[in-house]
Amino acid sequence: MSSKIYNKIKGGNVFKPKKVNARPEDYLKRPKILVGDLVQVLKGSSAGQQGKVTRLDRDRSLIYVEGVAKRIHRIAPNPQFPDGTTVTLDGPLRYSNVALVDPIHKTPTKVTYTLAHHPGTGLTEKYRVSKLSGEIIPFPKDADETEDAVEGPRDTTSKILDQVTFTASYTTPPFPTPLLNEIFRWERHGKGGKAL
Repeated sequence: MSSKIYNKIKGGNVFKPKKVNARPEDYLKRPKILVGDLVQVLKGSSAGQQGKVTRLDRDRSLIYVEGVAKRIHRIAPNPQFPDGTTVTLDGPLRYSNVALVDPIHKTPTKVTYTLAHHPGTGLTEKYRVSKLSGEIIPFPKDADETEDAVEGPRDTTSKILDQVTFTASYTTPPFPTPLLNEIFRWERHGKGGKAL
């Protein structure tokens, strides 16, 4: 519906906001930039600024960088702020408009993955390598960290989880024998008990 028709129907100049829908091609399956990485903005009004990634929106291919693309939001009066207030937040940037910073040259670089044998553990691990200097860019610690869960009133307590309620043995069937017999009868003869 065009904006002219929409304005006539609603009676006046009404701004119809556009919906921001996630397109399938926007979804980041395997992003090379993760939360906690140091990145540099390549395009836009904040071009050239560097900062740490605070949030990653994979559905819309957006990245939030600390101290870059600031947005001022007004908060309406509420019990906490009777007169209202303004808050400065980090605005979103397109994923394609930022690049990882090379650890040696401190300039934006492209990244490739490589598999290498880790001498300490003896395992083959995946590493990010800068195409500019060939130096390994370590995965940020923030990407692996998860928040510690706090038990709430609806959570199962650890005391109940530690209880052993069933011990498996080769002589104990997984279901009671009458139930197994009923299941086999259904498989052989159908639900009504007659032969198929």
